[in-house]
Amino acid sequence: MKAGQAWRLGGMGDMQILPGSRHRPPLKRPIWIIFLVSFVSLFLVCAYVYPPHGNAACYLFSSRGCKALADWLPPSPTRELTDEEIASRVVIRDILNMPSVESKNSKIAFMFLSPSSLPFEKLWDMFFRGHEGKFSVYVHASKEKPVHVSRYFLNRDIRSDEVVWGKISMVDAERRLLAHALKDPDNQHFVLLSDSCVPLHNFDYIYNYLMHANMSFVDSFVDPGPHGNGRYSEHMLPEVEKKDFRKGAQWFSMRRQHALIVMADSLYYSRFRDYCKPGLDGKNCIADEHYLPTFFNMVDPGGIANWSVTHVDWSERKWHPKSYREQDVTDDLLKNITSIDISVHVTSDEKIMDSTSSFALLSLLIFSAFPTGTTRVASTGKPRRLCTEIIHHTSIFSPSYNSNDSVAEHAIRITKNSAARLAYLQSKAKTNLGIGNDIQAHLDTKTRTFLVRFSIGQPPTPQLAVMDTGSYLIWVQCQPCISISNTRSNCFDSSQSSSYAATSCHDANCHHLRRKSCDASNHCKFSVTYENLITAEGVLATEQFTLETFDEGRVTVPNVNFGCSTNGADDSLSQMRFNGIFGLGDSPLSLVKKMGNKFSYCIGNLDDSEYRYNRLVIGEGADIEGYSTPLETYKGFYYVSLEGISIGEVTLDIDPTVFKRTPEGDGGVIIDSGAELSYLPEFEYNELCKNVDNLLDGILQPVIYKEEPWLMCYNGSVSRDLVGFPAVTFHLAEGADLVLDTGSLFYHKEPQVFCLAIHPVRSFEENPEPDSLSVIGVMAQQNYNVAYDLTNKKLYLQRIDCQLLDD
Repeated sequence: MKAGQAWRLGGMGDMQILPGSRHRPPLKRPIWIIFLVSFVSLFLVCAYVYPPHGNAACYLFSSRGCKALADWLPPSPTRELTDEEIASRVVIRDILNMPSVESKNSKIAFMFLSPSSLPFEKLWDMFFRGHEGKFSVYVHASKEKPVHVSRYFLNRDIRSDEVVWGKISMVDAERRLLAHALKDPDNQHFVLLSDSCVPLHNFDYIYNYLMHANMSFVDSFVDPGPHGNGRYSEHMLPEVEKKDFRKGAQWFSMRRQHALIVMADSLYYSRFRDYCKPGLDGKNCIADEHYLPTFFNMVDPGGIANWSVTHVDWSERKWHPKSYREQDVTDDLLKNITSIDISVHVTSDEKIMDSTSSFALLSLLIFSAFPTGTTRVASTGKPRRLCTEIIHHTSIFSPSYNSNDSVAEHAIRITKNSAARLAYLQSKAKTNLGIGNDIQAHLDTKTRTFLVRFSIGQPPTPQLAVMDTGSYLIWVQCQPCISISNTRSNCFDSSQSSSYAATSCHDANCHHLRRKSCDASNHCKFSVTYENLITAEGVLATEQFTLETFDEGRVTVPNVNFGCSTNGADDSLSQMRFNGIFGLGDSPLSLVKKMGNKFSYCIGNLDDSEYRYNRLVIGEGADIEGYSTPLETYKGFYYVSLEGISIGEVTLDIDPTVFKRTPEGDGGVIIDSGAELSYLPEFEYNELCKNVDNLLDGILQPVIYKEEPWLMCYNGSVSRDLVGFPAVTFHLAEGADLVLDTGSLFYHKEPQVFCLAIHPVRSFEENPEPDSLSVIGVMAQQNYNVAYDLTNKKLYLQRIDCQLLDD
């Protein structure tokens, strides 16, 4: 008997007999199960060795599943933070965790980063208008002091340093703007803008969107190409690893907590300052494209939108984004931009283009439209005009320019010349001077305010004459004359010109001269005598004038009335550094009358000796823009109606009737091109001084000159010590304002002494008696285009950088 195999189960004594094994057919192995187990094991091993750096790897799972997987996996090895990193992260963490401080008057800080003036400032003025108290403006101008045309931008310039594209100085400028904007506790959102940015939505839309968005709009994405991660430097280790390196457009909008952590950061900033720069290790790292995108990706990736509210088109894959020129900007373009609902990140790897769908992206508010320096498309049908450069006497292009002139010498010269001009205006305005007593202004043979370059005759002979709104006639020196020293003009020889024609004594034009006679040939003679007894006299004639214009090249005007002065052998005339007078007065003899009774001139920064954009335009196409005010012509001068003066928000206690001209010719306000300084009657001058002194009392030390005790002067520098000083505004009739910033209101008498550029009328020996005449001089007209419409009797004032005028 074959015994069965016994197995002991349970306790002792319990026995169970199991049958012996039977022969079975071989089983098929479950290959698919083995493959699945192997794949999962391999996946888990890879996840451990190469842990995911973001949430993208979790898209296969729910967020809860990702968390469970992360909790299940062993922690990835981490490096030990440096002391600097620990300190930095503690500060940043505490700032981010601070509860938001509710402001009763929350504002948006609009921060403009620009090389000089803002070409779209007038548009921004319209955007801001009516929303006072909901915004702040800050301007960082890196190259030139900007000329502001909007009251919202006046005195909003911050201290600025040079900015070089591609270098850390661009980031420094951004941080400098943030620092100034953070000083105002009501500023809750901070928008960085360029000089080329314009708003695409109205103010309320933008304000509500940004204020209710609990995030910052900072562009940040991975660019695996050569102009992205290819710029990374291992010198940034250990604080900045390549996996954290990001790229993005520099234009941002950020909430206050984020602005604070940017200002608090020194650790990560220093790494980009030292190791993200053009040329380092053969790479061209651009700090402003990488610092903030990387910084926020590291410290608060969930707090930013990863796209910007500024529309920037990088589709051309160049160093700079696409520029929109005049012909590109259409209604369709604006509609297309505002309808964008996907943020596209163009990388430098042509195989990769990252796009982020975002329904909220319809809030794009700004786009780069007209970068400074774009080519203008000429319009058709523009009325004929003459547009030419005018040269200030302190310009390096002036024959009277002297690089060795001291500040004191320059101050003495403008004071002396302005005083002489005032005395002339006063004497001419009196009714007791007959027309035969036609004494003109003091003619300084070396220095006059602005010079006009033109040519006369056929063939053309170059000339350089003084622009004068107080003279009714153009005259130049003609043969015979002594060589004019140091000028770039030539004495005109009428006998060599085929287009010269002397005017007959019987011609109607001869009767328009204020002092005339006839010579033996029955030619009409003119004579002009100046206060310092210099006389220009000769024949009234017509001639062909040629001007080199900005917009139409060389323009020729035939049959222009002018005086051909033939007493050039006079020693006084021979010493002049110019060749005559270019009169812009209201007269039938003037070029202004011939060209359509309109002219304009634009005056830029007079302290910049290299500024080349001052210009004169004559004709129907003159730059007639801005706010208008009534214009009156009396005794050959141009008068305006001044109704009041304010400094900042304070209106001076002045009776406006003091500025009105009497029937006898006393008083009134002349706007003039011949005086650099401005003048007010003594009482009104003292009222202005009192208010200026109240603002500077205890801040700057007054300076008193024994020879000129009426002058209001202080120790200091205008550019350094008057930052934020309120503007003085001349309020003219019908709502036009002439705004004087510190550069127009003060001038340097010595390197460290500046004085008010408005003087009292009675401060000169030439005029010891009180007088109520007021004069608006050239310094007060800086940064303005001043247009004269003689037909409609209107003066137009447009505050603008002359460089931005449409040619």
